[in-house]
Amino acid sequence: MSIPTATRNLDPRQFFIQQSQANRPKHSFATNPTQDFSQWKIHALPEVLKTLGNTPTSCPANPQLISQWQEDQLIKERWLIDVQDGLSAVVLIYRPAEIADGKQLPAILCCHGHGDFGKDTIMGLAINDEQAQDIRAHHSDYGLQLAKSGFVTYSFDFMGFGERDPRRKPAYFAGYWERDACNVNYLCASLLGMSVLGSNLHDASVITDFVCQQAYVDSANLGVIGLSYGGTVSTWMMLYDDRFKASSVSCYVGPFHAIGFERYDICGSQITNGLYQLVDVADLHGLIAPKPLLLEVALQDRVFEIDAVIQQHLPELKAIYDAAGASEQLTIDLFEGDHRWHGKITADFFRQHLT
Repeated sequence: MSIPTATRNLDPRQFFIQQSQANRPKHSFATNPTQDFSQWKIHALPEVLKTLGNTPTSCPANPQLISQWQEDQLIKERWLIDVQDGLSAVVLIYRPAEIADGKQLPAILCCHGHGDFGKDTIMGLAINDEQAQDIRAHHSDYGLQLAKSGFVTYSFDFMGFGERDPRRKPAYFAGYWERDACNVNYLCASLLGMSVLGSNLHDASVITDFVCQQAYVDSANLGVIGLSYGGTVSTWMMLYDDRFKASSVSCYVGPFHAIGFERYDICGSQITNGLYQLVDVADLHGLIAPKPLLLEVALQDRVFEIDAVIQQHLPELKAIYDAAGASEQLTIDLFEGDHRWHGKITADFFRQHLT
């Protein structure tokens, strides 16, 4: 019997890890860090956005105010809005209760991460012990905290979360319980030439259209913030919708090789087809330049390993902002803690840049 001279492999996971190690993204800024930033962005950004797939079909918003109440010195509203042909979303909008006549305030889109509660915990709604514990564990009520700091804040459930998760109805599509909703939705969207991420970005823009129509909103000063998957969306929102001026991204950091292949801390809501052939995550963050970016990095993050962040992601990102002549627009907050929102400088960051 002859013995193969080369090692054979039957493990698909090892195969993909090897493919990832060999991958060299087409628009990786790190491969040519002396290149002209403007030319890099001109060529990279359209190709990156193209990976989002077919644009969802728009429709009239038909906004309906469901409820309004005053609490925490804020006026809080719950709206139902049509975001696509055949799809709606519930939106929470908070604003300070006392706003001078004619005064307009900056507005911040608050993006939630994975979990059972979607927008609710982001906006500080803790109607039971589970929600209260979720807020304590991840310090995730930034929608509420930023509204208390004087901003208009708004949030909605991404596809497959909160009130847009069919698993909230126990008798509905029972087989769904055993599947990751992000991945199921990704498969369905892919069959139609779409992406879950592209759908969520579209919905966020439609909702932002409505928010900007409110008399108390300064539509020239929009920000976006998110933790974890919310950090993914708050990254992409800056690339997708030019109206947004500044972004705070918490705990979405690190190279795709570590996130998607070595640790598999990724899902169908976070990716687009062929994205890693074009860019790495540091490039996505870098495409925000020269606009302001606050990047929160948890030193004990159990999702995004700090070694890859420190050794690769942050140096690559800093190089891009330097090349853009915008090094002062990049703020990196390294903090002691796990996968959570830090929030120590967030309000000041938005006060500085949303003016």
